Amino acid sequence: MTRDEIRDLAIKIACAKFNVDRSEATEATSFIDDLVDDFNVAALVELVISLEDNFGVEISEEALANIKTIGDAIEFVESERKRYYAAGSS
Repeated sequence: MTRDEIRDLAIKIACAKFNVDRSEATEATSFIDDLVDDFNVAALVELVISLEDNFGVEISEEALANIKTIGDAIEFVESERKRYYAAGSS
């Protein structure tokens, strides 16, 4: 999966979870500041589950603390996928 594919899918997932138009979301979009009107823990949990399911990664609480924007999520997924494939897994 290319970075562009990861980006497009991450944005699609975020827009679906937060009911936001695609034109309103970029890599700089903050999950909390830009996508959530009222702090919605359930929506954030659903977002994490969707990211994990769609990208085959596990997002720890420590990692989640550093994922503030869509771009952060993309970087995390890329990093995890590179580490997974570098370890010889397929």
